[in-house]
Amino acid sequence: MSQTYHDAVEHYKSQRTKVARLKKKIARTESFREYKKILDWKNFTGDKIKRLKVRALDINTQVIFPLGETAAAIRGENELWIAMVLRNRILVDLKPAQLAAVCASVVSEGIKVRPWENNSYIYEASSAVINVLSVLDEQRSSLLQLQEKHDVEISCCLDSQFSGMVEAWASGLTWREMMMDCAMDDGI
Repeated sequence: MSQTYHDAVEHYKSQRTKVARLKKKIARTESFREYKKILDWKNFTGDKIKRLKVRALDINTQVIFPLGETAAAIRGENELWIAMVLRNRILVDLKPAQLAAVCASVVSEGIKVRPWENNSYIYEASSAVINVLSVLDEQRSSLLQLQEKHDVEISCCLDSQFSGMVEAWASGLTWREMMMDCAMDDGI
């Protein structure tokens, strides 16, 4: 091969290396990270919410509906799922302690227990909380199916293991009393 060809290849490699270095430098800047957050959210709302066919965004007019506004204001692992729960009418009739229990179920991944202790839980959630979680679990399953259909891999937490304890605490039980009654680790 000719010297000109080798020079062109070397120049191309050099330019590629420079571009890669500059991209890394840009990615480390604070303003780029802020831009990326906005871009990530726009991509999620613009692409995924439309494709998930939930009532968050009007596809034709790009008008954001209340569910979309709620999802945009939330920070969590799956903002759309949390927004769907928070805007659900089933929560309206719950007492404050029951609402706290449902919210804990949506954002927690369960209780870590000491392996040598009995792993039973004294604090059972009320029937109202259990019924709400049952309805939410059906909606969660539907959302997970839609996400899977559109290659969206974002989990939707719903773990009732923690709900009875949160409901008891929100109802007035002290933390000390709860720690004495269960096998939960101090740091949860």
